[in-house]
Amino acid sequence: MFSKVGKHYLMASPQVNDWYSGTMVFEISDLDSAELVRDGGMPRVITTVNGSAGSFNGAAGYFPEATGSGIIYSEAFLDEAPRFRIFMSHVNL
Repeated sequence: MFSKVGKHYLMASPQVNDWYSGTMVFEISDLDSAELVRDGGMPRVITTVNGSAGSFNGAAGYFPEATGSGIIYSEAFLDEAPRFRIFMSHVNL
């Protein structure tokens, strides 16, 4: 979770089988009741960040003041060292 300009956001990495598959960002409409902004009953995805297709990627973080990096995320490279790497998405909210 993070806040920016009085709005609150939730970041979540969907899981496909045993792998994270990117990161989705949702706006929270009511922090006290943990309600998300919705469109037609479905949570509205504000933005997404994805690593390489088919890879284990996600578990992202965001610090609004770090505008040079945007959302940062991890990605696994199982046959290489270092195995886990952190990337800048340059996606800012």
